[in-house]
Amino acid sequence: MSRRRSGRGDGEAGYILVTTVLVTVAVFTLGAVIVSLSIENSSHSAGDRRRLQSIDALEAGINYYYSQLQSTPPASAPCSVTQTLSTAPAAFFTVTPTFYNTSTSPPMALPCPPPSTAGAVLIRSVGTASSALPVRTMEAYVRLVPVTGGTLGPGGIFADRGVNFKANANIFGSAYNDATVYSNGDITSSANGIFNGDVLAQGSITLGSNSEVKGSVWAGGAVSISSNSVVRLDTTSAASTISLASGGRIYGNAKAAGAISLSGGASVNGLTIPNVVSAYPPVRPSPAFNFVLSDWLNAGYQVQTYASGTNTDCTNAESFLRTGIPSGNWVVRITTACALTFTNNITVHGNLALITNGPVTFATNTRFSPQSGTGPWDVFFVVGLSGTAPCDFTTNPQSGFDAGLDVLVYTPSGCSVTMNSTSALSTGQIFSGYVNWLANVSFGYKQVILPGSPASGFKEDVKCLREVATGSALPAPPAC
Repeated sequence: MSRRRSGRGDGEAGYILVTTVLVTVAVFTLGAVIVSLSIENSSHSAGDRRRLQSIDALEAGINYYYSQLQSTPPASAPCSVTQTLSTAPAAFFTVTPTFYNTSTSPPMALPCPPPSTAGAVLIRSVGTASSALPVRTMEAYVRLVPVTGGTLGPGGIFADRGVNFKANANIFGSAYNDATVYSNGDITSSANGIFNGDVLAQGSITLGSNSEVKGSVWAGGAVSISSNSVVRLDTTSAASTISLASGGRIYGNAKAAGAISLSGGASVNGLTIPNVVSAYPPVRPSPAFNFVLSDWLNAGYQVQTYASGTNTDCTNAESFLRTGIPSGNWVVRITTACALTFTNNITVHGNLALITNGPVTFATNTRFSPQSGTGPWDVFFVVGLSGTAPCDFTTNPQSGFDAGLDVLVYTPSGCSVTMNSTSALSTGQIFSGYVNWLANVSFGYKQVILPGSPASGFKEDVKCLREVATGSALPAPPAC
């Protein structure tokens, strides 16, 4: 009896074992299917993300070269450009132009850099995702019109002696991260600054907490990056040290002549290279402004001059700017070093230049604005040409220049530009000895062309924009 009971138990145990094995196999099979589907979905998602990255990169390349054509003299036009985007993960673009002489039939390809008579360019941009695949290619065919004139230099802000940014400074790029801030002295930024470009100084660079530089940081002296501040590309101290406080991050490489110190979870995503001396940023001398009357007359400006040598020159100039310009392009030239203060709003009816030997101040709530429905206009404020104090340009709270005015503010090296809190300069450039930028001030970089004879770039008329097969031969100029 006991043997028979034992046999039935063994049989039941066998059934249970077989059932368990079958269930286990089914579970593992189902798990494998789920894992396979997850991997496939993840792979498709990653592929889609890379395709979008490469498209974003090639479009950035096209926009980059558009900006180069606008702001670079033809003889200096780049013949090939490769850039890394400040995205995470990184993506890349390579741009190559082919210039054409459109006075021939068919248009004839020109060497690069081109002569100022180039009539068109075919821009080819190749975008690459972080993993090198896929690669996408786009072409833009652009008609070109040479622009005569000159510039005082690239970038948003140039300071010969130093720059001081208070909290919440915002410097925006023109079409990409090109709003360079440069100083032959030090650059200091308080909390929450955002810089859409490189920050370069022959002296030291200090970034306050929660700041972001979307380009590179390159200093001759020490670099100090406070808590939770970010540098998207490389950071270099040519002759000193780099320090990162709690939460600070450098996404590119960090290189210093001395120590590189990280505290409180700060990090460097790229290489950390201490104790290696490197080159200083390229030196940029303070640009000189020369008023050549014929350049402005040839560019279609009328000139109003005030030269009595008394303070009435500034009073009369302010009255003329406020009430005496109904239309057209004007230069208002004050040869006296009188102090000009704007206390009334000014409507701008065309391109306008104020060139004065003395200081200029905007009273609180005083604005320059384009006439409704007109613009954008170029506005030039060349201040303190005497070079003798007082020779500064100053805006007080809620004053400045409204949208629709591309403004170039210039003072000699011994003078300063002070933008007080909540004042405005919508788009343009600043060149001065010292730039003092108080809290809650922002502007966008746009290179402003001074009238003159050399070709300084091209106006553009985009005729075609299309995606092409990567690696395909360059065609003849499109018939569009």
